[in-house]
Amino acid sequence: MENMKKILMIPVLPGLVLSSSACSSDSGDTARFSTNRTVKTPEQTRIPDHSDSLMNMKLNIMTDKGVVHARLYDNASAKDFIALLPLTLMLEDFNKTEKIAGLPKGLSTSGAPNGYTPHKGDIAFYAPWGNLCIFYRDFRYSPGLVQLGKTDDDGISKLTTSHSVTISLDTDQ
Repeated sequence: MENMKKILMIPVLPGLVLSSSACSSDSGDTARFSTNRTVKTPEQTRIPDHSDSLMNMKLNIMTDKGVVHARLYDNASAKDFIALLPLTLMLEDFNKTEKIAGLPKGLSTSGAPNGYTPHKGDIAFYAPWGNLCIFYRDFRYSPGLVQLGKTDDDGISKLTTSHSVTISLDTDQ
């Protein structure tokens, strides 16, 4: 019986070695699979938080609590979003993390990463559903999510209890 266990374990051992090395990371930043295809981690798909990637385009988001100011990123989705403005939307709370609303039409996702990790204050487009998302809490990596812009730090609290908003370009730029 003891010899039988040893014989059965020998073919299994090489499979365990191969399976554990197939998903190992050589740098910690990217995962390498047995096909040698490099896959970006969710944090690598986050748009940098610096003014180089922001357009000089400001938004006013009117709520029942006052105005929330935001800036848009320089991407195809944000440019499509601008063409829809001004826009009045009914917001719904989703997952106790974000406010969402359907858009009258989809936005371009040209050049956008496959998804990203949203943070409090992010304004995004969720392509699979065609809706606008305004995050009032951090959330996990989400495929299909495209970052449009970012609210000012002090304004996001005005959105957590709002149900209707009007979004327009800031004419005082």
